[in-house]
Amino acid sequence: MSGLSHRKDVEFLEECNPALVERNAAEFRRLRDLLVQVEEPARRAETRTQWQSDGSHTYTSRLAEARQLVTHMAEAYDKAASALHAYAPWAPPRPTTATASAPSGPLPH
Repeated sequence: MSGLSHRKDVEFLEECNPALVERNAAEFRRLRDLLVQVEEPARRAETRTQWQSDGSHTYTSRLAEARQLVTHMAEAYDKAASALHAYAPWAPPRPTTATASAPSGPLPH
């Protein structure tokens, strides 16, 4: 498969609503912010917990993996939010149902 997209693979983008793209970007940014808040407590749990047992190596390696996963997920959500935010102004505007079907003139009583 080549790096080029076929028209049918991306034609759904014509139906994108810029406001919804922005809303998704904001949601991704919110998720990134939540993950960033978890990073410090996860680091403290990994570096400050002193546990002596046969399972301590497993515990510390799992904490390190979890902290790295949180960091990478935060970075991924940040990239996705940035991409959506950059794309939103370029998304073709779509009329909303309310404005597309709204009657003109005064409203009936």
